[in-house]
Amino acid sequence: MSKKEEKPFIASRPLTLIYKLPISKTLPFWEGLKQGKFLTTKCKNCGRMTFPPQADCPSCYSSEVEWVELSKEAELLTATAVMVKPSSFAQEETYIVAVAKLKEGLKAVGWLKGVKPDPAELKEKIKPGMKLKVETAISKEGNPYYVFVPA
Repeated sequence: MSKKEEKPFIASRPLTLIYKLPISKTLPFWEGLKQGKFLTTKCKNCGRMTFPPQADCPSCYSSEVEWVELSKEAELLTATAVMVKPSSFAQEETYIVAVAKLKEGLKAVGWLKGVKPDPAELKEKIKPGMKLKVETAISKEGNPYYVFVPA
């Protein structure tokens, strides 16, 4: 077989990555979720709020930020049902990921609970502009997180 006719050899194997992210500067966010609070950071220098919370302001680069509580009111911008899941979520049922605009004007991404992720129900019950609320929860592993639910 000449070189032009050779087929490429492809070898593949699973690769597992474990990320260890330092959260010390954003620890109040995670502690707040455990207490049912939905917090973010606001720059003391320029007043910009960011979500997710940032240790340093992305606008003026100041490290002087304060913690503020968000309202937990949101409006759906878009959503999609995740049918083909990443391996780290393989044990999860099919789920819906939503992008929402918080009352304060910030955008957030999170799971949308309270709606079945089947196509018929998605078209019928999930509409851009629908009102959502933020709920906090603790995973079975003990990690705090938030979800959106229809208001």
